[in-house]
Amino acid sequence: MDIDYAHKALRYYCFNKGIEVIPSNVWSYDHSEKVITEVWRGKASKSWVYTMLHELGHALTHKTKSFSYRTWRISELGENSAKDKVSAVQIMREEIEAWETGFKLAKRLNIVVDKKDYDKYASNCLYRYMKALPTECEAWSRKRK
Repeated sequence: MDIDYAHKALRYYCFNKGIEVIPSNVWSYDHSEKVITEVWRGKASKSWVYTMLHELGHALTHKTKSFSYRTWRISELGENSAKDKVSAVQIMREEIEAWETGFKLAKRLNIVVDKKDYDKYASNCLYRYMKALPTECEAWSRKRK
């Protein structure tokens, strides 16, 4: 992958779509403000490209799908009620859709991405996300305290 080309293409895409990109200590997309917060380390990398594609995937998915875009974070999920289970599944659906949409965007922008490598990176991120979701055991142990 040509990292410099990908970096420029993604920055230009954000500019053209009116998406502001600001530095932060976490990656996120705020659909109401059309803002991506990025972890910028002074130089683009493959992980930066993949993560930016993912965040833009959120922007595109929110615009074209009927997902009820969440305005809360995993840490805000409470005990493992039926609502929280549905919310956790919805989070994962949105995250997977954003990764898939990001890959499609790379193709549209002529960014050559190794699908197997991208999927491995996305899977690692999704796994970390899943581990952060409250589990029945965690909910049970909170009740006992």
